[in-house]
Amino acid sequence: MDYCSLVKPLIFHSRTSSLNSFAVVDRSINSSAPLTLIHKICAFLETYRQHVFIVFCFVAINLVLFFERFWHYRYMTENRDLRRVMGAGIAITRGAAGALSFCMALILLTVCRNIITLLRETVISQYIPFDSAIAFHKEVLSNFDKFQAHHNRRYRNHAERTKRLGHFAKNHQRIKELNEEARKGGRNVTFGWNRFADMPKEERHARFSKIHPRNHSDLPIYKPRHPRQHRAKREIPGSFDLREVYINGSPIIGPVKDQGELINQNPLRGGLNWNLIICH
Repeated sequence: MDYCSLVKPLIFHSRTSSLNSFAVVDRSINSSAPLTLIHKICAFLETYRQHVFIVFCFVAINLVLFFERFWHYRYMTENRDLRRVMGAGIAITRGAAGALSFCMALILLTVCRNIITLLRETVISQYIPFDSAIAFHKEVLSNFDKFQAHHNRRYRNHAERTKRLGHFAKNHQRIKELNEEARKGGRNVTFGWNRFADMPKEERHARFSKIHPRNHSDLPIYKPRHPRQHRAKREIPGSFDLREVYINGSPIIGPVKDQGELINQNPLRGGLNWNLIICH
């Protein structure tokens, strides 16, 4: 998720607990492209170190099984007739079959609730987050119900609600990342969802253009005639009167108007002492 763009539709609320740990990139580092790439890679590994470790173990086990079967059918049984007929093809196919057998067993393990329940009670649960996905989904559903009630969201059908829930889940995950980055960076800021939390970035950009509105008021706009460098070289005058300074034909300070009943009251309470505006 590209989420610097999500900073705009976020508001502040109480901090939520984070399910993961995140690394904060030091943006003050101004170095060459290779060093910047190295810093990004290190930050990515620090952020998703648990996921990287699990993927590394999975790939390593598959490689070990593949090469063990490959070695067995390539060299240990080289005198058999099947090896002579098929050559190295039998070794490659048997190695791939051994790795696929492990993957199929791992897939079936995820649907065995009794085994997963037993694994939760062991030391493995401290390293493999069995309940992190369930806890995250419960947290998203709870916050989505609060979001609907707070902003009075009504969807046309179940399909639209499911679609909006998916967008809300992505934004909610990004909010958690921003809060964790702010906490590790020592910034006193908390991000949260607002009425745009169920919209993707493309929909927000389509609804709300970045073009600034034109000035439709009758107030004059000060446009300096000289560039800033030229004005910086000019000396400050010894005295000036704002009643004599005009912008687009209108003075900055207009004439004093009748204050009605306030004219007889204390000028500090009901009027304005115009002598304070004249600078000498």
